Amino acid sequence: MVEVSEQSTTRLRLVFTDYDGISPLIPSSFKYKVDDIASGTILKVMTEVKPVGASIYYLTIESAWNTIIAAGRPHEVHRATVEWYTDTVKMGTGIYLWKVVNQALVPLT
Repeated sequence: MVEVSEQSTTRLRLVFTDYDGISPLIPSSFKYKVDDIASGTILKVMTEVKPVGASIYYLTIESAWNTIIAAGRPHEVHRATVEWYTDTVKMGTGIYLWKVVNQALVPLT
């Protein structure tokens, strides 16, 4: 699992495929949301992106979405849920996870 520092920006590589997950697909749109798994806090509400134009897309995860929710945790796992569509037909769903490291709890060396 990828680790990022809290309040940092990172990118997710989204790969869109057909129903069986084998053939690349260029969707007409995709939707995504970002949340913290432990607390269920929604960090980015479901947002639509269109047009897409390729079967691979790099989604920027803004620093505000890499916020630590519980100050006492050394890290949190955040999740992006992505759904892609051809016109109005949902073609697939992907889950992307990453670890956000609480910089206040990283020991100084």
